[in-house]
Amino acid sequence: MINFLAPAAPDRYFESEGQRFPLRWAAAVPGPGLRVVDEWQRAAVTFEAPQARNFWVSPIETVSESEDGFERIYQGSQVVAVWPVDLASGEEWTGRFALQVARLD
Repeated sequence: MINFLAPAAPDRYFESEGQRFPLRWAAAVPGPGLRVVDEWQRAAVTFEAPQARNFWVSPIETVSESEDGFERIYQGSQVVAVWPVDLASGEEWTGRFALQVARLD
């Protein structure tokens, strides 16, 4: 599990096809690669899923009660790779999902 927290911070974001998106973001983006960047910690994580059609990204949130009432709390995001697979009976399929962590210069 990787979590960069601070979903509204401008220096932490998803990056797909040269565009930046906040961590509290939900969408389907083209595969086979997706990047998550944390400039504050100077780290980036790249997800690679060869032949994946796209990635589904959505925030994971909880609801808690505070003195001001109920509030949504961002816990992290889930990333799901989606492959176009058409299998005949008895066929096997193998996919690959790789994660690379890098330090930003």
